[in-house]
Amino acid sequence: MTYEKQKIALIANALVEYFLSHNAKGLTLSILEDEKQISILLQIGQVTLSDKSMDELKHYLYMERQEEMEEYYWHLLGNDFETEEISLIGMMVDEATVTSVPPSLTIELIRYL
Repeated sequence: MTYEKQKIALIANALVEYFLSHNAKGLTLSILEDEKQISILLQIGQVTLSDKSMDELKHYLYMERQEEMEEYYWHLLGNDFETEEISLIGMMVDEATVTSVPPSLTIELIRYL
């Protein structure tokens, strides 16, 4: 498996673990790849996040991609540092969209190749 595919797998796994730890129900994960980008789409049927947790989630996922940080720290995903993992995911993606229509939530992350 290439490093790019390992990174995508770790990002997807960290997202799923994060939401399962928040008692999410009805998770659907899709990963789509073309020659220009990889998209990770997580749809959650039911989750309850506090306003503070939702603001934190958006803040960290909407960070600008930081490739130099990614190269050093991507392998730490999956070590159960909840907030730190979300911020690392934000540093590893080029675009993030979080759409909330309570109780459901949709997250789309895009990495350009």
